[in-house]
Amino acid sequence: MAADYKYTVDYLKQKYKSKHPWIYWLFVIMLIIVIVMLPVVKVEVSSQSRGIVRAVEEDVQIKPVVQGRVEKVTMSINKAVKAGDTLLVVSSGQLSAQLEMQTRLLSELSARHGDLRKLCAGVRIKDSLSTFLYKSDLADFEQRLAELALRDSILHSELRRNKQGADAGVVTVYDYDQSLAEYKSVKAETEILRQQKLFEWNNARQEAEQEMTNMVGSIARLEKEMADYVIISPIDGTITEYSGLSENSFVYPGETVAVISPDDVMMVECTVLPADIAYVHVGQPVRLQFDALDYNQWGLGKAEVSDIDNNITIEQNASYFTVRCKLLSDSLSLKNGYAAPIRKGMTLTGRFTLTERSLWQLLFDKIDDWFNPKLMKS
Repeated sequence: MAADYKYTVDYLKQKYKSKHPWIYWLFVIMLIIVIVMLPVVKVEVSSQSRGIVRAVEEDVQIKPVVQGRVEKVTMSINKAVKAGDTLLVVSSGQLSAQLEMQTRLLSELSARHGDLRKLCAGVRIKDSLSTFLYKSDLADFEQRLAELALRDSILHSELRRNKQGADAGVVTVYDYDQSLAEYKSVKAETEILRQQKLFEWNNARQEAEQEMTNMVGSIARLEKEMADYVIISPIDGTITEYSGLSENSFVYPGETVAVISPDDVMMVECTVLPADIAYVHVGQPVRLQFDALDYNQWGLGKAEVSDIDNNITIEQNASYFTVRCKLLSDSLSLKNGYAAPIRKGMTLTGRFTLTERSLWQLLFDKIDDWFNPKLMKS
């Protein structure tokens, strides 16, 4: 009977019975807990995209609009410049001579105009005038007035005598009338001379004013043209490219002589795939993994989405949306406190947190990818 018992079911159960049944039950309980937690535990779903650090404003190309010989160069690679700093001076040649001549003529014309204003206002003091032309003109005018005044005095005396003679009957009425006519003629000639001279000076003053207006406009135009021969920096920034011009070399209109990268607030420009763009929104946090800084040592930079292009960009069979992000810090630090600044041109991988999904949803999505025949990867 004992030999037969070895071949019974009870014997086999007793022989192979697990000595640690709690392991089985622990596994079952853990499996149940995992299944229960699948809809509860949520994880972040993120998308990665390549990006680069750049200034908010575009780089500025320096291009002269004139041609000529270079007189002065103050540019060099990696040199910091301020808005208004002189970068290049081109010889203006004949333009400078024209401006100098026009300025001198304007000064002379202004002096003549000043004299004419005094003469028209009744100032008859020769020493108060500044130009030889109107000093001479005033002297000639005063001489003619003096001659007329002398004739006036002589004729007035003669008229007085003739009147007395006519009253006494020794001078005929005709002689008296003749002397009276001559006296009135001198008076009229004097007044005509004054009016003609005043009219002449007024006309000259108006012509001088018109000439001055035209000349001021001409000088302004020349100065504007001259300004094109002095090339200045339009922005604060750093010269990143320089053509290598030197003194006495020649430049031509439209030639790029330098490129200035603006000292502006930096931003990150990322390219996001069309499949992920629906989850990206302004204000969304972004983590930045810089290629030049090992994230295991330096950590991740922080940024937030500030702008999203409305139009898709297609380049070399690749399509993407440009997303611009505002940097929330300008450096990364090691544990010992050493900080590395974030510089323009640094490449990186941007991690966009798209959404939160439960483990159950992720598992269902994976199964759906396997079994849904309608889903096709492009």
